[in-house]
Amino acid sequence: AHHDHAHRLTLRQLVHAFPQLCEGLERAQEQAVLARAPRHYHARYHAGLALRDLGRLRDAEQALREAARLAPLRPEPLVALGNLRRELGRVREALLQYHKALALDPRSTAALQNLALVLHCDEDAEGEDLRRAAESWARVAAPVTGPRPRP
Repeated sequence: AHHDHAHRLTLRQLVHAFPQLCEGLERAQEQAVLARAPRHYHARYHAGLALRDLGRLRDAEQALREAARLAPLRPEPLVALGNLRRELGRVREALLQYHKALALDPRSTAALQNLALVLHCDEDAEGEDLRRAAESWARVAAPVTGPRPRP
């Protein structure tokens, strides 16, 4: 009976410590991946996305900034940074990231969609911002619907 009691206590302790153990394993795995490829764009970019999904927003932002630095001609990490900043309520910073992504690739569907979404949902948006939102939506829809037929 004493053995059962000791066993249950250990299980309780393990269940209580489980979230910390998982976080420690996640950090160790992340560090191992990044240590093997410290200057690898894809490792940083995907680590940033995973960290965002885990709610580790500060770490995610750092990984995505590093991905953007490692691949300065790729719009994807800039869009991901924009999304992260939008989720944090940093709308103006998000807009800046989407514009940077579009400067690299004016046809980036992800940047266009997210820019349009932010501008459309921005209660402070006025004339020029709303016009840009409509243009962004039109640019996103054009490849899907094709050019409008002339009357």
